[in-house]
Amino acid sequence: MFGMMHVRENIVCDAAKSGLGWTILQRQEDGKLHALSYGGMATTEAQQKWTAAQLEIASVAAALKTFEAYFLQRKVTVLSDNISVLHFHKLQFASPRERRLAVYLSQFNLNIKFIRGVHNLAADALSRAFENMTEEEREIFQPKSSNEDFIFQCTADATDEENSTDVTNDNLNDLLPQISETDYSDDSEFALVFNYLKNGELTNDDSIDRKTLMLADQFFIQNGKLFRLELPRAKRVARVQTLNQRLCIPVKYREMLLKAFHDHLGHAASRKLYLSMSQRLFWQNLFPDIQQYTLTCDVCQRTKINKNKTVTPLHPLEAADRPFQRWHLDFKTFPRATSQGCSSATTPTA
Repeated sequence: MFGMMHVRENIVCDAAKSGLGWTILQRQEDGKLHALSYGGMATTEAQQKWTAAQLEIASVAAALKTFEAYFLQRKVTVLSDNISVLHFHKLQFASPRERRLAVYLSQFNLNIKFIRGVHNLAADALSRAFENMTEEEREIFQPKSSNEDFIFQCTADATDEENSTDVTNDNLNDLLPQISETDYSDDSEFALVFNYLKNGELTNDDSIDRKTLMLADQFFIQNGKLFRLELPRAKRVARVQTLNQRLCIPVKYREMLLKAFHDHLGHAASRKLYLSMSQRLFWQNLFPDIQQYTLTCDVCQRTKINKNKTVTPLHPLEAADRPFQRWHLDFKTFPRATSQGCSSATTPTA
């Protein structure tokens, strides 16, 4: 059934305090909707404190995760009996959990429609199937926490919002590689500055050493790692933070860091990704490398909308080398018909 690529899938979802439920439907050749899959999960203690709209949106995300690789390539119609889901794209998300959920749903091509609760029988029954279960039975149907999730995790409780996926100094250390002094000494960009600051070594080439000495005041070594000092450009920022210390990244670790910041933190565009990385990391071609990586990201190219205007290429004709070699025909429309009833004329040119 999932092989019928010309058919749009329908997800009917519902949420209750005790659980989430959804039904995946597909309209077949007979014009009727046929069920392809049923699903549901019990809510955790933290999820039971969510609002009705948050639970409803969470049920949509849970349904999409069941066949995520398939739904990423398709147009999906979502039917919900909660009116807030219809205005999902206009909602203001305050908590990090809601923002992560919004980014996850933005990958899909969704058409959200309203369905009355009296017609939403199957999904409603699945969401309420956990009310009469014991706590031991409910734990079996509760979502399991997984570090491999893209950005959406149903089991995040209220205390996890303080430890969100925002790039702070604590979880930044988990993304950074273990850079050694040998990495800087062998690096093509930072070797000269690092060797001069570490051992006072120069190359005895005046043109190269002059540049090294001029740049040396902008770098310092701390715990075997090279940092670049930079003054904030904005005056308001300079009042609060006089100096900005950026860790220098050798060439061998750059692609790994680009993948970590881009792929695991929301697939941000080049400008937003640059703002996140430039505050903490430094190498000379940081912005061009970010642009190149985002343009070649497979997920971004397949899921994001291309808003760039494309111009149709021109196909000029070669110039004729003798008279009457090429003829051109055009049609001229008259403002009103002639006495013979003609409304246009053909104008040939050679």
